Amino acid sequence: MTASEETGLGRARGLFGQVAYSGVVLGLFAGVGLQFLQQQSMASVVLALTCGLLMTVPVVNLVAVLAEEVRRRDWAFAALAAAVLALIGYAVMARL
Repeated sequence: MTASEETGLGRARGLFGQVAYSGVVLGLFAGVGLQFLQQQSMASVVLALTCGLLMTVPVVNLVAVLAEEVRRRDWAFAALAAAVLALIGYAVMARL
């Protein structure tokens, strides 16, 4: 897909990815820095939130891909994206 063909959803995905990964890097640095400053409880909270963000980014990306494939009416890829989301959902529900 060329830059001129990119949809608003694609641009939003790119921006979200950049912001989220920047947040992950900052969170990791902050968590490690807090650990060096002997702030274990705060470091634990920051690192847990960072890990949660790191796990959320691919799921949000997958939802956006599913929406884009449905919009394009590419049912094979939409079905694959839905299947992956269903597997992730099943794995999460099994752990609760």
